[in-house]
Amino acid sequence: ENDQNTIYFLCQNENGVLNWKNCPGGKYLLEVFDLQGKRLMFQSASFEKGNQTFQVGLVALSAGTYSVRILDEKGIWLKQLFVKY
Repeated sequence: ENDQNTIYFLCQNENGVLNWKNCPGGKYLLEVFDLQGKRLMFQSASFEKGNQTFQVGLVALSAGTYSVRILDEKGIWLKQLFVKY
């Protein structure tokens, strides 16, 4: 049985989609930064244990490259760049 934790973030037009396979569950914070490190938006979310999909609106962001970070009280689960066209 593969219980590997897999997490990734995709930018689809005006939405970002977080896909998390085998999420441990709990409260998380999703943050988006510009490439200078300025936090542009954040959103908290509670996830159940298991496979999760979460959408976040990116309509306020202009086209460009950004960094997304997912964290909880234990630390950072994901840090990834994405491009909004």
